[in-house]
Amino acid sequence: MKKAVAFVVAFVLFLGTAAGCYFWSDSKLSFHNPKFGTWISDKKFYSHEAITANLNKDSIVVFGSSELNHMRKTKYHPEKMFAGQKLNLMMMGAGYYQSLSHAIELGAIEPGMKNRKVVLVLSPQWFRPAGVLPDAFASRFSEDNFIAMLQNDKLSAETKKQIIARMETLMVNDPGTMKRARLYE
Repeated sequence: MKKAVAFVVAFVLFLGTAAGCYFWSDSKLSFHNPKFGTWISDKKFYSHEAITANLNKDSIVVFGSSELNHMRKTKYHPEKMFAGQKLNLMMMGAGYYQSLSHAIELGAIEPGMKNRKVVLVLSPQWFRPAGVLPDAFASRFSEDNFIAMLQNDKLSAETKKQIIARMETLMVNDPGTMKRARLYE
């Protein structure tokens, strides 16, 4: 009898914990949460649909690199600089996100942008003589964003060719992704 009571109590506690986690995560992690735009995560960056679902007329897209994570406590972080403004920040980037990654992301989300304003935060390390490191670019490459960028009718064929050519020079160390990217073209 004690085992049956212990089992029922454990099962009720499990259900309560599962329901609590579900309702907490539903309220904290929804895509339409105002904090979604300032959330820095590859899970967000790799999905142009999630990003465009959170863009509105008050949104301003902020592209950057590692400073979006490391400078959060300074007064120069976009979240602090735009505090008090009627803006919905959509911050895009983390370490190793650089111009080409941002160009692909912008090409992917542009059809869903209602506000035509973008901020690009540049880092001094972007301007090394060697340029973007192939492994760093490959680690941040999003096939979903690449496909969406290719499907953007507002981008000229010439712009797409330049993005593809540069992408191909940087994907030399990832032949599997390169092969798939060529299929998407």
